[in-house]
Amino acid sequence: MRKDIAFSSKGLRCSGWLYVPGDLKKGARAPAIVMANGFTGVKEQVLPDYAALFADAGFVTLAFDYRYFGESEGEPRSQVFPLEMAEDVRNAITWVSDQPQVNSQRIGIWGASYGGALVLHVAQYDRRVKAVVSEVPAAPSPEQRRAANPQAWDDMTRLLLEDRIARYKTGVVNYRKVVAPEGEPCVVPGREPYEEYMGIRQPNWRNQVTLDSL
Repeated sequence: MRKDIAFSSKGLRCSGWLYVPGDLKKGARAPAIVMANGFTGVKEQVLPDYAALFADAGFVTLAFDYRYFGESEGEPRSQVFPLEMAEDVRNAITWVSDQPQVNSQRIGIWGASYGGALVLHVAQYDRRVKAVVSEVPAAPSPEQRRAANPQAWDDMTRLLLEDRIARYKTGVVNYRKVVAPEGEPCVVPGREPYEEYMGIRQPNWRNQVTLDSL
């Protein structure tokens, strides 16, 4: 059973789906899982397949859109600030812990890719988390990222400084595509990422991220 829900995070509405095991008896409380999506992901992408399996296995499961993404509130759109997103995960834990079907002493968090890194961070600080699963986490160090392509790293640093100065003067928010065909500037280059993202895109997903996020 899936139902639409919403919870507050830093004064903004986060929209989500709550999956409840179909065989959960009245008055019973089940363990819960809060899911953290990947880079620019929305709840319609990838998460439903996992959430349905978790619910079938007896877990109340929450999939949601971070602030600035999907059906959740927040401007500018498509802004990836990891500590803000971690706060969304923690507020999702608070909300789900308060549901009558949930055993608040048995809360787990699950994240994939960018979300995999977020749940590792959250689990260090939030003692309500009793289990954490981090699937293919995007957690390289800055040194590793720079070593992969020093010139691209330096070019991006210069672009971000220019963008920062321009935003201060004009207030205009600039964006870059997440993925693009070969030769077009984007955040995640290559044919394989492009085909993967395009294959799972949904109406609520935007192929963009603010330059400020980078």
